[in-house]
Amino acid sequence: MRMLSAIITGLLCLTGILAAQNGWEWQNPYPQGNTLYTLHSSDANTMVAAGADGTVLRTSDGGNSWEVTFQLQGETSNFEGMYFLDSNHGWIVGPGERMYQTTDGGASWDQTIAGSSLNSLRSIDFVGDNDAWAVGGIGTIVATSDGGQNWSVQTSGTTNTLYDVSFADATHGWIAGSFGVLLTTNDGGANWTPQNSNTFNTLTSIQFLDANTGIAAGASGTMIRTTDGGVNWQTVATSTTRLFNDIFFLDANKGWAVGENGLIKYTVDGGVSWLDQASPTDQWLYEVQFTDSQNGWAVGAGGTMIKTSDGGVNWTLESRGSSWTLNDVHAHDAQTAWAVGENGTILHTGDGGGHWDVQPISLQNFLYAVDFVDSQNGWISASFGKLLQTTTGGAIWADISTGIFQEMTGLDFIDLQTGWLAGTSGAIYQTVDGGVNWAAQVSGTINTLFDIHFADANNGWAVGANGTLIHTSDGGLTWNPQTSGTGETLFGVDF
Repeated sequence: MRMLSAIITGLLCLTGILAAQNGWEWQNPYPQGNTLYTLHSSDANTMVAAGADGTVLRTSDGGNSWEVTFQLQGETSNFEGMYFLDSNHGWIVGPGERMYQTTDGGASWDQTIAGSSLNSLRSIDFVGDNDAWAVGGIGTIVATSDGGQNWSVQTSGTTNTLYDVSFADATHGWIAGSFGVLLTTNDGGANWTPQNSNTFNTLTSIQFLDANTGIAAGASGTMIRTTDGGVNWQTVATSTTRLFNDIFFLDANKGWAVGENGLIKYTVDGGVSWLDQASPTDQWLYEVQFTDSQNGWAVGAGGTMIKTSDGGVNWTLESRGSSWTLNDVHAHDAQTAWAVGENGTILHTGDGGGHWDVQPISLQNFLYAVDFVDSQNGWISASFGKLLQTTTGGAIWADISTGIFQEMTGLDFIDLQTGWLAGTSGAIYQTVDGGVNWAAQVSGTINTLFDIHFADANNGWAVGANGTLIHTSDGGLTWNPQTSGTGETLFGVDF
């Protein structure tokens, strides 16, 4: 009984162990799965990105290998803005008043304090090596004129969130924010005045190509353009209602915009008109940058990274695996394993997790549990009582009719013929013919059962909501409650 309690407790605490212990390696998605909000690329091979949970990663070989740092210097907040003066000197902004500076291309970072603001910063822009501005929550603006050694607070005149800042030179700058806020200065930020954006939609990104021409974009496909320094802003047709998170212009003509559900658009006429580019992902993209007319990167949700080497005609995923939530994993041996999760996600590795490949299926159901009895024969329980079966190691999955319409969240087979399903309202079913037919068993509980495991043909356990723990010693003919010692939901059991 003590052993069982220890196993269940360990399952409940697994997330904390993974975060705290050394020796664990992130395998899926590769190279990591925290959302990336910002990036800098200095050439076709070099890219630095940062994002959620203090994550920073970089590559110097075009994405063939990655150096990943989690919780940089203990940060657990989000890094949302980045600016590099050159290939070595760069800045990251995000949590509170803290900024991080690198002088070696992102290999190491030093913390600095930007003014006295406690509001998170979302964007930073430099003009030359010394003058810079950063903006963020509750109308925050901080500025430096000595390369970041000292920062001072500037008065924005608004309490709205400020999402992006763009300066054309050391005196002329603009800021975009929530509810269509636009601010401008012609004295380096000593004074900021509002401009009429002609929209109440949040503006998440702004870039000025010179002192007169600028583009801003944001919620609901909103994009506006000015050619007179912001005195007048005209609406740009974008043919989308999806959110734009970022716009980037390589020069006065060529630009890209990215956003919601993998949205990518580009322009070759300075933002007057925009066309779609095919995206390899439906994850949200938060920032895009090009180093020349051919080579560009974009980053986004779930660690998504995409890259192009032909100006966006083709974009390829540089992050591998899946960003969908995974619900269960089964390892057949030290090299071979399967994992299943949301949206019909099935992942397989044959090299101990070095690479996880997606095994495609036509279903987009929620996949709850996976179990294999050998390297070829396995089953997956899915939403709406569906059951998938493979006899080819996952190369082909067949939809097996069970006659069950409840959610079956737990699954265990002990051989090719004998298996159990467990799920909502305490349901337990058994098969003795490989899943063709299923017979109900009486569990003695109405609590949802999330997992079931048999040590042999007779002895099995199931666990679930409200600390439910039940045991059988006769193959499920009778189930009896056991004391788990907790009222918390139990999600897994194993022996």
